[in-house]
Amino acid sequence: MNTEAYTQGSELFEVFKQYGWQPTLVENVGRRVWRITLREGVYALKKSRASREKLHLLHKILKEIRSQGHPHLLPWLPTRQGEPIVTGTSGTWYATPWKSCYGISEHGKQPAVTELAQALARLHRLSEPLVQNYPDLCTRVDEEAVNKWKQRQEKLANISDQIKSREFQSPFDKCFSGHKESIEQSLAFFLRGMERFMEKEGGKSPRYTLCHRRLHPSNVARDEERFYLIDFDHAQVDSPVRDLALLMRRYASFEGDPEKPLQILEAYEAEWPLQPKEKKLLALYLAYPERLLKTVERYYEEPKITSMEAHAVKRLEEEIHHLAQLQEAVKTLWPGKKARTEENRQPFPSVSGGRGKKKAEKKRKS
Repeated sequence: MNTEAYTQGSELFEVFKQYGWQPTLVENVGRRVWRITLREGVYALKKSRASREKLHLLHKILKEIRSQGHPHLLPWLPTRQGEPIVTGTSGTWYATPWKSCYGISEHGKQPAVTELAQALARLHRLSEPLVQNYPDLCTRVDEEAVNKWKQRQEKLANISDQIKSREFQSPFDKCFSGHKESIEQSLAFFLRGMERFMEKEGGKSPRYTLCHRRLHPSNVARDEERFYLIDFDHAQVDSPVRDLALLMRRYASFEGDPEKPLQILEAYEAEWPLQPKEKKLLALYLAYPERLLKTVERYYEEPKITSMEAHAVKRLEEEIHHLAQLQEAVKTLWPGKKARTEENRQPFPSVSGGRGKKKAEKKRKS
């Protein structure tokens, strides 16, 4: 008998006892997610890697947000003892009413990304006063984070040097080299801005909210009436622009959805306007070519990827187009020098680079 399967089954049985359940059907529908069918209804049971303390706090905050009229959040079911979570032998568990995810949806298309933006803005607006009670949980941009981003910059430079040294370049090599300067400029702008943000603001955001941090189609569920934001296990108290930038990066060119980045921003601000400094932070996070870097790194670090050259090149071209789309939004969020009359008092560098860019180029050449 598989010991892990036996242990998992035994733990599930104990969890069922805590809820007072007698399931007629138990289905494992994903990593650590079960669909539990009872006579009285169908429920989603999630095994979380988050601590008991974090889940209790998340439940408290989400419950308060729901009570203030947020229609896109699901309630957590109480156990027989009235607890929102169950502590098992290998993890923590919580349950919600079952709603279909898009991968297995029974209820048609996904919501428009503008609707998601408004639901996200409402989540942020309602959670902002709540998270002020937990100042120790507020994240900051620190030296460690900047160093990690710089390591990726160095990795990109090393890849570029490797390509130059090759006698014969692959189609992927040529595609990357043709857009290398734009990619490097976007990454350098992001890093200069974050260093300036640390210098002027101590890495502290103007406002803090509850951020989902993993917003993508598999974490949006729906029924016949509405959609729901689910899976808050990785949520953090952070700047609202972290979530918004993620939404804009992942959905701006999402297949079948023509919404552009600035339309997403407009929908978000209709519910909760951003402050000027938050718009600068948003510009920085949008400038960070995260998805493109992952595509490049996978190609050069995982040999199996090179055997699918045409697919890899197509993916790279898509990410380059996506970055160009986001760069247009960055230019709007971060006006050029002529539009700024108080440049010396701005907390971050200009998008064109200025002295910081020349300094970086000089350092590279040396």
